[in-house]
Amino acid sequence: MSAGSETGGETMTGDKGLPVRYLLYVLFKHKQMITVLFFSIVATVTVGNLLMKPVYESSAKILLEKQHEDEKALLYQMNLGTDYSQYNWVNAEVEIMRSRPVVVRTIRQLHLMDAVEEEGEALSDSLRLNRAIERFYNSFVLETTKDAPVITIRYTSHNPVLAARIVNALIDNYKKYRQELAAKNNQYRFVEQQLLQVRQQLQELEKQAMQYTASSGLAIPDEYGKILYEKLADYEKQLTQVRASRIALQTRLNLLKQQLADSGAVTIPVTKSKDVPSEVEYIVKLRTRLLDLELKREKLLEKFTPEYVEVRDVEKEIATVRAKLRESAGKYLTSQETELRALLSQEQVLEQNIQDIQQEIRRFVQDRHQIQQVRQQINEKKEIYSVLRKQAEEMRISLAKAEGGVVVKVISPAVVPINPIRPRRKLNVMLSVVLALVVALGAAFASEYFRKTFSSVEEVEHLLGVPVLASIHDFRDTKLLQ
Repeated sequence: MSAGSETGGETMTGDKGLPVRYLLYVLFKHKQMITVLFFSIVATVTVGNLLMKPVYESSAKILLEKQHEDEKALLYQMNLGTDYSQYNWVNAEVEIMRSRPVVVRTIRQLHLMDAVEEEGEALSDSLRLNRAIERFYNSFVLETTKDAPVITIRYTSHNPVLAARIVNALIDNYKKYRQELAAKNNQYRFVEQQLLQVRQQLQELEKQAMQYTASSGLAIPDEYGKILYEKLADYEKQLTQVRASRIALQTRLNLLKQQLADSGAVTIPVTKSKDVPSEVEYIVKLRTRLLDLELKREKLLEKFTPEYVEVRDVEKEIATVRAKLRESAGKYLTSQETELRALLSQEQVLEQNIQDIQQEIRRFVQDRHQIQQVRQQINEKKEIYSVLRKQAEEMRISLAKAEGGVVVKVISPAVVPINPIRPRRKLNVMLSVVLALVVALGAAFASEYFRKTFSSVEEVEHLLGVPVLASIHDFRDTKLLQ
């Protein structure tokens, strides 16, 4: 028994670690607690990852180049070189970028104040601005690079597009604010004012030219004028033809009226045409019949007296034909007068169209002259604007040299991030699995460690130093009682 006691005691001393049977005993004994803790922790972390809004980070890098006195170097033929040993001026640029004016301009430009909300409280504009500035600084990081004048700008946000826009807008506002820090002389301000005034005048003239073009329809003046003159020539040609037809018809009608008034022979001039009216053909036939009858009467009078029966019949027929001839001539006169009125109406319409076209041509000439004047003024203003802009650019370059001799170059602009920086769901789930195992096993062994009862025969033998002869099961187990 003493040997068994020594063996059991030696096993529980811990020189060789805990026995595998004990470990398995603890695991199976507390398997329910271990399982609950494990899945609870893993599920909690997984749900938290899914519910957590992703945070994106957009970054950009700018290079600051210190400009030296190149003119002096050329004059004295000196190589000034680039000294990268001291970068206190880089810290100054960092402070300018972090300054409140730059941040406020960025916030107002991107309307970041609209995102500031407070439940149950109406915030003033100043308070909303302060809250927006505070949030901005909490998400905004500037990092300088050791031994190199490079600044990294980082901004984190739940909106990746907004994060990239904020970084780029901050760089633009930083550049503009640096230029404003340099004192502008009166000459530069005068050039800027003149440039602004000429730009406004140029915009007004261009707007006026567009209005003239839209109101007059002179999108292509040369083509429009050509169309007007061609239309005028066409109307004048039509008017000449209608007027000639009207004069010829009126002459014929006057002659016919005179013949009808004199009770003489009715003569209607007929031209050789396929479009001869049927009335004219009938009148010609009657005229021919009348001439034949008159000739027949003359022959009869040579042989007989006027009282002769045949002569009287011929006289009656002559009278009948003459009456029909006058009746047909009257109808023809009426139809020709109608045609004459139609020609007169057509002539008046053509004359009115010619007057309208002539008036439109005069208006076209005036509008084209106005547009040409406006365009000439636009060209003059453009030349003035170009000169002023060149002067302003030269002054801006001079001022840039006075801005501490620092040139800002964006070497890596901000882009829209694709992957969020947090939460890292895969890593968090893997860590949650490890943490859940550690916590569950730790809780099982801790509960076993602080337990006030013996868990094995070896433990009893180890603590009491005597061998165990027998063990009695726990009768509180309902399965044994059955």
